Amino acid sequence: MAVNSTYSTYSTGTLRIGGLASGLDVDSIIEQLMQVEQIKVDRLKQERQLIEWRKEAYREITNLLRAFQDEFFNVLKTDTYMLSSNRYRTFSVTSSAESYITATANASAMEGTYTITKIESLATSTIVKSNEWTFADGKSLDSTLEALGLVNEEEEAKFSINGVTFLIKTPSEVPSEGEGLPPDTVVIDPIKTTMRQLMNIINTNSKAGVNLFYSSIEKRFILQTKATGETSTSILMDGNDNPLVEGSFLKSIGFLDDSGSWAAGVDKIKGTDAKVYFKEIGGSGEILVQNAANTFTIDGVTYTLKNTTPEGAEPITITVTQDVDKAYDAIKSFVDKYNELIDKINGKLNEERFRDYAPLTDAQRKEMSEKEIELWEQKAKSGLLRSDSILQNIVYGMRRALSDAVADIGISLSSIGITTGLYSERGKLHINEDKLKEALRNDPEQVMQLFMKKSSIDYSPDLDSTSRTQRYNESGLMYRIYDILMDNIRTTRNKDGKKGILLEKAGIVGDITEFQNLMDEELKRLDKRIDAAVEAMISKENKYWAQFTALERAIQRMNMQSMWLMQQMGINQS
Repeated sequence: MAVNSTYSTYSTGTLRIGGLASGLDVDSIIEQLMQVEQIKVDRLKQERQLIEWRKEAYREITNLLRAFQDEFFNVLKTDTYMLSSNRYRTFSVTSSAESYITATANASAMEGTYTITKIESLATSTIVKSNEWTFADGKSLDSTLEALGLVNEEEEAKFSINGVTFLIKTPSEVPSEGEGLPPDTVVIDPIKTTMRQLMNIINTNSKAGVNLFYSSIEKRFILQTKATGETSTSILMDGNDNPLVEGSFLKSIGFLDDSGSWAAGVDKIKGTDAKVYFKEIGGSGEILVQNAANTFTIDGVTYTLKNTTPEGAEPITITVTQDVDKAYDAIKSFVDKYNELIDKINGKLNEERFRDYAPLTDAQRKEMSEKEIELWEQKAKSGLLRSDSILQNIVYGMRRALSDAVADIGISLSSIGITTGLYSERGKLHINEDKLKEALRNDPEQVMQLFMKKSSIDYSPDLDSTSRTQRYNESGLMYRIYDILMDNIRTTRNKDGKKGILLEKAGIVGDITEFQNLMDEELKRLDKRIDAAVEAMISKENKYWAQFTALERAIQRMNMQSMWLMQQMGINQS
């Protein structure tokens, strides 16, 4: 934003012609007199520009912190989430027969070999197949329910699946809930809704827990539970093996008979559990593990079944080994990003300030090339956050958080090979790869606790000093860093209605603080001062013009009097 220093901007716009009587260049004289006033306005506008630039610089830091937080403290990003034990105690798992079973391991697993002698069955869904049902000529899944004749004369049908009622009726004739409409009722318009759309409505209803589809090969509708296992026969209503409330619709597509029971010829295939036989550890016996799903976790190892094994098949071995490299890479990734963040903040804190390079005025910009303007503004923007107290507290807090001892944890970063460099590096971390991997291999539990030990006190911006100190001392290094980030870029409010320190100071795009922050308040106050200065400038300009106009009039009267006297005395004026 350029600082407008064009004097004529503040002119009242009145056409003025000076110097006709006096011969003076009144415009030039007043312009020179107004330069002092213009300088006052320019300085205020330069001050405003510096605040705008400083706000932008704060927001750059805020965005850096938000990106850092999102990468390492977002629970949805499981591959980089540093508050998960799976980042520090890691295992690799191999299966000798991946076409039958695969496995993964979490932090609670133990190294070892697990033998599976037989996969007897996989978990399957409960399936109900209607009697044969074909579409009339010209009709298809994309025909409406009315066109398919799947409603009664009153254009109404109602059925229930697992407690969810599906009411096929014109919406304008449907009572509201509390006026006869049961809860969990889905209203379907028979005139506008196609069969395909109805199936999608049923299939996306999580409470119903089933999928309904039409098989063109078998020429019938099929209901299938989303859950698997022997107890997945959840196509039920009030515990009865019958999904019907009022059965005209399900009867019309071949599921029910006139009595509301399953129609003769309907195929019902009961769901099955997965059955896997494990060999006893250190023994010869077998142990049956039965589960309703094909993916299940035992002792930190998650097994995924793919197929049953044939008779006489060789036993399958699942081998769990500690993966130190994966844990090392996770910590190294964090350290690298931490160093980048610290470098950038320290860069702002120690950036040189060129006080002779004030924001350019319009008059100055007119005399410079684009490249000269760019270079000038680089100098003018430099050092705006030099020695800033907010940024100093962030850097100091992070460095202290990583160096202070964690209560009841007998190791530190330095003892596992992560140390700070020279003083000139201002907190940058260095990793001794061999030493860190050795710690991860020999004492993974302690390393994990060092990073992610959880305090008995949860984070809150409203903690008193005693609770905050206790939380700090008890917390692992990652929770300490998390707290610092929250204190500065938190978007939630504390009991006083305040958000994070940086957001309160300069705001961030996409949040209410974008327009409601301390720096914008400062800009508003400065805008009032600028407006007042401009008004004073216009007032002074009018005053000067009034004075010169009075002078012109006086000279004009004197000239007229002089001409009259000369005429009276008969003096020839030619």
